Amino acid sequence: MEKIKILGMEEIPLYENIKVIDGAFVYGEEVGTYTLVKTHYSHYNEPLVAILNTDDSMSSDDPQNSIPKDYFILGEMDTPVRKGNLGIFSYNGECIVRRLKISGKNAVLEAFNKNYSDISVEGEDEFYILAKVIEASRNF
Repeated sequence: MEKIKILGMEEIPLYENIKVIDGAFVYGEEVGTYTLVKTHYSHYNEPLVAILNTDDSMSSDDPQNSIPKDYFILGEMDTPVRKGNLGIFSYNGECIVRRLKISGKNAVLEAFNKNYSDISVEGEDEFYILAKVIEASRNF
Protein backbone atom coordinates (compact mmCIF):
# COMPACT_ATOMS: atom_id res chain seq x y z
CA MET A 1 0.00 0.00 0.00
CA GLU A 2 1.39 3.37 -1.03
CA LYS A 3 1.97 5.84 1.77
CA ILE A 4 0.07 9.10 1.26
CA LYS A 5 2.14 12.19 1.91
CA ILE A 6 0.31 15.17 3.40
CA LEU A 7 1.44 18.32 1.62
CA GLY A 8 -0.45 20.72 3.81
CA MET A 9 -3.63 21.58 5.63
CA GLU A 10 -5.93 24.53 5.20
CA GLU A 11 -8.76 25.77 7.39
CA ILE A 12 -11.81 26.91 5.40
CA PRO A 13 -14.72 28.72 7.08
CA LEU A 14 -17.72 26.39 7.44
CA TYR A 15 -20.98 28.21 6.75
CA GLU A 16 -24.51 27.28 7.68
CA ASN A 17 -25.39 28.00 4.04
CA ILE A 18 -24.61 30.16 1.05
CA LYS A 19 -27.07 31.62 -1.44
CA VAL A 20 -27.54 34.39 -3.95
CA ILE A 21 -29.91 37.24 -3.22
CA ASP A 22 -30.36 40.01 -5.79
CA GLY A 23 -27.28 38.76 -7.64
CA ALA A 24 -24.95 38.88 -4.62
CA PHE A 25 -23.48 35.99 -2.63
CA VAL A 26 -24.85 35.89 0.90
CA TYR A 27 -23.02 33.64 3.34
CA GLY A 28 -24.92 32.29 6.34
CA GLU A 29 -23.57 32.18 9.85
CA GLU A 30 -20.06 30.78 10.21
CA VAL A 31 -20.51 27.62 12.29
CA GLY A 32 -16.92 26.40 12.45
CA THR A 33 -14.05 25.47 10.19
CA TYR A 34 -13.51 22.74 7.64
CA THR A 35 -10.02 21.24 7.60
CA LEU A 36 -8.88 20.51 4.07
CA VAL A 37 -5.98 18.05 3.99
CA LYS A 38 -3.94 18.44 0.82
CA THR A 39 -2.14 15.38 -0.51
CA HIS A 40 -0.39 14.50 -3.73
CA TYR A 41 -3.77 13.22 -4.93
CA SER A 42 -5.69 16.43 -4.14
CA HIS A 43 -6.74 18.19 -7.31
CA TYR A 44 -9.18 20.81 -6.09
CA ASN A 45 -9.92 23.99 -7.98
CA GLU A 46 -10.08 27.24 -6.06
CA PRO A 47 -12.15 28.80 -4.61
CA LEU A 48 -13.67 26.29 -2.25
CA VAL A 49 -16.69 26.63 0.00
CA ALA A 50 -17.77 24.47 2.93
CA ILE A 51 -21.36 24.32 4.14
CA LEU A 52 -23.31 22.39 6.73
CA ASN A 53 -26.07 20.16 5.34
CA THR A 54 -29.06 21.39 7.34
CA ASP A 55 -31.77 18.98 6.18
CA ASP A 56 -32.28 15.31 5.31
CA SER A 57 -33.12 15.80 1.62
CA MET A 58 -29.92 14.02 0.56
CA SER A 59 -30.20 11.14 3.05
CA SER A 60 -30.96 7.66 1.75
CA ASP A 61 -30.65 4.01 2.71
CA ASP A 62 -27.80 3.63 0.19
CA PRO A 63 -24.59 4.74 1.95
CA GLN A 64 -22.94 5.44 -1.45
CA ASN A 65 -25.68 7.97 -2.25
CA SER A 66 -26.36 9.63 1.07
CA ILE A 67 -25.44 12.90 2.72
CA PRO A 68 -27.18 12.90 6.10
CA LYS A 69 -28.26 16.01 7.96
CA ASP A 70 -25.42 17.78 9.79
CA TYR A 71 -22.73 16.46 7.43
CA PHE A 72 -20.15 18.89 6.10
CA ILE A 73 -20.07 19.47 2.35
CA LEU A 74 -17.07 20.80 0.43
CA GLY A 75 -17.69 22.36 -2.98
CA GLU A 76 -15.57 23.82 -5.80
CA MET A 77 -17.07 27.16 -6.77
CA ASP A 78 -15.53 27.63 -10.23
CA THR A 79 -16.13 24.09 -11.47
CA PRO A 80 -18.95 23.18 -13.86
CA VAL A 81 -21.75 21.05 -12.46
CA ARG A 82 -22.71 18.58 -15.17
CA LYS A 83 -25.69 16.28 -15.51
CA GLY A 84 -25.50 13.64 -12.79
CA ASN A 85 -23.17 15.68 -10.54
CA LEU A 86 -24.04 16.83 -7.05
CA GLY A 87 -24.13 20.57 -6.66
CA ILE A 88 -24.72 23.34 -4.20
CA PHE A 89 -27.43 25.56 -5.66
CA SER A 90 -29.22 28.77 -4.80
CA TYR A 91 -32.87 28.22 -5.70
CA ASN A 92 -35.31 31.08 -5.09
CA GLY A 93 -33.16 32.39 -2.24
CA GLU A 94 -32.52 29.03 -0.55
CA CYS A 95 -29.32 27.02 -0.44
CA ILE A 96 -29.91 23.41 -1.47
CA VAL A 97 -27.75 20.41 -2.31
CA ARG A 98 -29.09 18.18 -5.08
CA ARG A 99 -28.11 16.02 -8.03
CA LEU A 100 -28.46 17.86 -11.35
CA LYS A 101 -30.62 16.23 -13.99
CA ILE A 102 -31.80 17.63 -17.31
CA SER A 103 -35.33 17.31 -18.68
CA GLY A 104 -35.70 18.89 -22.10
CA LYS A 105 -34.36 22.42 -21.65
CA ASN A 106 -34.94 22.52 -17.89
CA ALA A 107 -32.65 21.76 -15.01
CA VAL A 108 -34.14 19.31 -12.53
CA LEU A 109 -32.77 19.08 -9.00
CA GLU A 110 -33.08 15.61 -7.51
CA ALA A 111 -32.98 14.74 -3.81
CA PHE A 112 -31.76 11.31 -2.68
CA ASN A 113 -34.52 11.20 -0.06
CA LYS A 114 -37.67 10.16 -1.92
CA ASN A 115 -39.82 12.13 0.58
CA TYR A 116 -38.63 15.24 -1.31
CA SER A 117 -39.98 15.99 -4.78
CA ASP A 118 -37.73 16.82 -7.69
CA ILE A 119 -37.47 20.54 -8.37
CA SER A 120 -37.92 21.57 -11.98
CA VAL A 121 -36.26 24.94 -12.51
CA GLU A 122 -38.57 27.19 -14.52
CA GLY A 123 -37.81 30.47 -16.31
CA GLU A 124 -39.20 32.66 -13.51
CA ASP A 125 -37.16 30.92 -10.79
CA GLU A 126 -34.05 32.56 -9.38
CA PHE A 127 -31.46 29.82 -9.85
CA TYR A 128 -27.68 29.81 -9.48
CA ILE A 129 -25.14 27.01 -9.56
CA LEU A 130 -22.80 27.80 -6.67
CA ALA A 131 -20.43 24.83 -6.49
CA LYS A 132 -19.79 21.23 -7.45
CA VAL A 133 -19.85 18.92 -4.42
CA ILE A 134 -16.52 17.13 -4.07
CA GLU A 135 -16.63 15.79 -0.50
CA ALA A 136 -19.14 15.16 2.22
CA SER A 137 -18.36 13.82 5.67
CA ARG A 138 -19.51 13.87 9.26
CA ASN A 139 -16.07 14.77 10.60
CA PHE A 140 -13.51 17.26 9.34
